[in-house]
Amino acid sequence: MNPSERGLVLVPPGRYLVKCHGWLTGLFFGKQPKVVLECSIADMGQWFELPIQRHYNARHLIGKPGKGGRFAIGRSSDCLREFAVVAARRPDRLDRVPLSEFQKRLLVADIQTVEKGRDGKSVPEVVRYSVIKRIVGVQ
Repeated sequence: MNPSERGLVLVPPGRYLVKCHGWLTGLFFGKQPKVVLECSIADMGQWFELPIQRHYNARHLIGKPGKGGRFAIGRSSDCLREFAVVAARRPDRLDRVPLSEFQKRLLVADIQTVEKGRDGKSVPEVVRYSVIKRIVGVQ
């Protein structure tokens, strides 16, 4: 199965406007708790509305994993830092981060191509895909 069949797309690396549609939580690679922002590219043009994701590590999940799931993050996590960029404030608690703030505005994001797998081995060119590397601001 190629990446586009799995909902993964390949776009040129760079800075794009993205729109967040929601998030989900899950245990990846067996036990690593993660939060995944589900976004799409908002820049007009060839890549408009293509799905793109941002993955964050979580300290732990609260309740069942899934769409809109609850989680707790660390004090120096990427999720906390990017939340501060988007919302211009700290969340009240690290186990109640309102990711709905990401859905209220267009986000400026750096997008990169995944060229190496989690094992450090090179991903063949035909199955490479793009992800959001970081959220750098809002528009």
